[in-house]
Amino acid sequence: LQSAYCDSRDGVTETNACGGCATLPFSPGESCGECGGAWRCSEGGESLFCDEDTSLNACGFCGEITVELGASCGACPDQVYACAASLDEATFPGGVVCAGGDAEINACGGCAAIPPGELPGQLCGAACGRFECDPETLSTVCVEQPLNDCGTCAPGPAVGTACEECGESGSIVCDDVGALVCDVTTQENVCGGCSVLPEIPGNPCGSGCGVWVCDGEDGVRCNETPPNACGGCTPSSLVVGEACTACGETGQIVCNDNQVPVCDAPGLNECGTCGDLPGRAGFPCGATGCGVWICQGTGLVCFGDEAANECGGCTPTDLEPGEPCGCPDASGGLACVGRELQCVDGGQNACGGCATLANVPGELCGDGGLCQRYVCTDRDEATCERVPEDACGGCSLLIDPVGARCGACGSQGVIACDPVAGAYCNAPGANACGGCAPLSAPLGASCSHPSGCGVYVCGFDDVQCVACTDAD
Repeated sequence: LQSAYCDSRDGVTETNACGGCATLPFSPGESCGECGGAWRCSEGGESLFCDEDTSLNACGFCGEITVELGASCGACPDQVYACAASLDEATFPGGVVCAGGDAEINACGGCAAIPPGELPGQLCGAACGRFECDPETLSTVCVEQPLNDCGTCAPGPAVGTACEECGESGSIVCDDVGALVCDVTTQENVCGGCSVLPEIPGNPCGSGCGVWVCDGEDGVRCNETPPNACGGCTPSSLVVGEACTACGETGQIVCNDNQVPVCDAPGLNECGTCGDLPGRAGFPCGATGCGVWICQGTGLVCFGDEAANECGGCTPTDLEPGEPCGCPDASGGLACVGRELQCVDGGQNACGGCATLANVPGELCGDGGLCQRYVCTDRDEATCERVPEDACGGCSLLIDPVGARCGACGSQGVIACDPVAGAYCNAPGANACGGCAPLSAPLGASCSHPSGCGVYVCGFDDVQCVACTDAD
C-alpha cells in the first residue's frame, strides 16, 4: 500500500506487511525458532519477533511429553520410557524412547532369547515333534506329533482312504519316499492343477533374486525383486556410502559379509547393537567351556554349553573309557586325560602309526630356519617340509585361525598370538609351545649354540636352542 508517511522516509513508498516502512526479512506467520514459533509484528510494524515457547521439557527438548518417564513400556519388564539422546532417535513426542531391556522381543513375543535350533517350526523330539510357541512362557516348547501310516512326519489320511485327483478316483498309498499320495494316473501338481509344470515353484529364476511362484493352478511365473545396494537379495532401501547414526555415533552404510547394507558406526558392537557384550562371538563360554558365544537379538547367547564326551570335554565322540585302542602288540585303552578321551599305552608313534619313526615331528630340519620342520606325511613317516605361516605370521604348525577353539592338556582355550611363539593354544594347562609341562627355559632367552649366538624358540612341545640367524 502506498503511504504518505513512508514517502518521506528514504524514498520508501509502500508499507510492509506489518504496516511499517522497514523491509522485513520474513513474512508474519512463518515458522521460527527450535520450538515451533512464528514471526509476529512488533509495535509500530518496523520489525518482527519470534513468538515461541522457549521453555524446554524434562528431556531438554521442545514439545509436550505425552507419556510418563520411567513408566513401563514394551513387552519386557525392564523397558521404560526415557529421554532420547537426540530428537533423531526419539520414537515418542517430546524426545522420548522406550529404553532398557537388553533382550529383543523373540519370535513368541517374549523377552528371553530362544536358542538356535529351537525356533518355532523347527524339528525336535524323537520323531515328528516341532517347536511351537507356549502362550504362558512366551518361548518355545517341543510338541510331539505321531508318525503317519508311511512312517514319516507329514500329516495325512490313513492308507487306503478313498481319494480323487484330476477327475480320477483312487486310494491313499505310500510313495517311494514315504509320502501319502493318491494312487491315480495323473496327480495334482504343487500349484493344485493337473498339468506338468514347466518349472518348480521355489527354484531361483531371473537375474539372481527371482523365484518361481504359482501362476494359477497350471502355470508358474518368475517373481523377481531387484537386488539391494550390496547385490544381495535381502530387501533394503539403504544406500551404501550414505551417512547413518547408531549408538549416538555417526558412521556410514556399508555391505556386510551377507551382502546386506548395514550401518557401520564406532558405537556398534560385533553383534551390530549398542552396549558392551559379555564375551566375543565364536569364543568358548559356559560352565563346561564347550559353549560358543553367538549373536542373537541384541546381544550374545552362550549356545551348546554341554559336555560332548564321557570325560566332560568338548570333543564329540561315542567312544567310552575302557575300550581297547592302539597298535596290535600294545595293550592300550581309552581313558580320560583331563577332560578328553585319549588312547593310553596304545603304542602309537607321534604320527599315529605303529612303526618307529626315523625323525621327530616338529623338530627343525634343513636350512629354512623356524619354518622348515619334520612333519608327518604318513602315519609312519615324518619328512622335512616347509611349514606355511600360521595365522599370526609365525611357523607354529597350528593351522586354525585366531580365536578358534582348541584343547590342550585337558583344558579348553582358543588360538592366540604370541610375539615369539606365533600362534598357540591359550588353554590354561598348556605352555607357549603347546606342551603340557613347564618350559625348560624362557622363550627368546639366549642359549649356548655352536654358532656362538643362540636363542630359545619353540620346538615340538618345549623350547629348543637355534642359531640367532634362524630365529630372525
